[in-house]
Amino acid sequence: MCAENESSYHGSEGSTQWDALPILDINRLLVASQGDTSLIEMIIDLFLDKAPEQITALQNFLHAEQINHAALSAHTLKGSAAEVGGSRLRGLAESIEYAARDGKMPLQLDCEELLQHEFLALCEALRTTDWSAAEDE
Repeated sequence: MCAENESSYHGSEGSTQWDALPILDINRLLVASQGDTSLIEMIIDLFLDKAPEQITALQNFLHAEQINHAALSAHTLKGSAAEVGGSRLRGLAESIEYAARDGKMPLQLDCEELLQHEFLALCEALRTTDWSAAEDE
């Protein structure tokens, strides 16, 4: 499921390739915070604090082949990523969620590597974005 050839998910706009999405949708966080940079920083800090726990939980459920728990955990991660504008991590989590809900266990090792890669890419994007300059665009 997590292999590159199976990177589609079915979101509100139909089937999408999550790996074709941007790592960070700056506008998502700017709109949600109404451009309040202190609120943006709080949202990012909360994400950076909680997301590693969510990823670890998801990986543990995948290892234990607890499909229902994996689906719920992926759903939680999907929401967290969406809150900070992490389009690609959100799409990956949604892809895992739907596969688990369909009773298909994602390939564990593949998913672990992809989750870590997308999380680290999003962290880098969040940390290096100049939010005050982005607000002016």
